[in-house]
Amino acid sequence: MNKFKKYIPKCLKLNAPCKKHSTGKYLNCSCGEAYLKIPRKPITDETRLKMSLACIGKTAWNKGIPMKEESKQKCRDKNKGRRLNPSGEFKKGIVVWNKGLPKEDHPCYGKKQSKEHIEKRVISNQGKPVSDETRLKQSNTRKNNFIGKHGWNWIEDRTKVVGRHNRSFHDSDMKRWRIEVYKRDNYKCSLLNNIATTCSGRIEAHHILSWKDYPECRYDIKNGITLCHAHHPRKRAEERALVPVFQELVASKALLSL
Repeated sequence: MNKFKKYIPKCLKLNAPCKKHSTGKYLNCSCGEAYLKIPRKPITDETRLKMSLACIGKTAWNKGIPMKEESKQKCRDKNKGRRLNPSGEFKKGIVVWNKGLPKEDHPCYGKKQSKEHIEKRVISNQGKPVSDETRLKQSNTRKNNFIGKHGWNWIEDRTKVVGRHNRSFHDSDMKRWRIEVYKRDNYKCSLLNNIATTCSGRIEAHHILSWKDYPECRYDIKNGITLCHAHHPRKRAEERALVPVFQELVASKALLSL
C-alpha cells in the first residue's frame, strides 16, 4: 500500500482536515502549516460490499464526456515506459489458472457478447495499423493450431469424411445424371431469364436435396438443376433456403416438356 494513503492530512493550526489537499502526498496547507498524520481507519469487507452495491445502476458523472486531447497526451507522457500493473504481467514458469480445466469451467463459457459490445470492439480496432511481423505471427498461429490435424474438427478416421475425394463423382451413373441435367436445361443456368439477368462462370449440376442427407435422390434427374458458378449457393443455409425455389423451376420445366 502507498504510504501516503495511510493517513488523512490534518492542519495543525485549524485542527481539521485540510480542504485544499484532503488526499494525496503531503503538501503545505493554505495556512502555511504542515499536516498532522492521522491514521486512516481500515475499511471492512462489509463496508466495501455496501459501497459496491450502492454504485450498481448509477451512471458515472463523466460518462459520455470526451477527454481532451491535451489530457490524453499528459496521460500518455506520464505512463510512458511505466509498468502499470506488474502483478498482472505474465511471468515465466507460472502456470495459468485455467490450464487443464474443461471449457465448461471457464466463467465466460456459454456467454455471448452483445451486438453493441461487438460493434464497439470493431470500431475501437478500426484504423489501427498492424505490422507485417504481427501478421506473420497470426498466420503461423493459425497454421499451427487450426489447420489440418491441429483443427478442432479433424477426424482421425479419414474414411468417415464425406468429400470430393471419396464421392462417386466420376462413376458412370454420376456422369449420366450430370449430362441429363445439362441437356434438360440446355446447358445454361436455370436462373437466367427467370430470376437473374446475367450469369458468369462455369456451369454445375447442383443437387437440390443434398447428396449426404438424401442418398436415394442422388441420381434422380428431378433432384438436379444447372447453375452457373456465380449463382451456386455458397453456404449450406443458402442451399436449404433455395430448395423450394429450385424445385419449382424444375417442376415448371417438366410441365413445358410435356
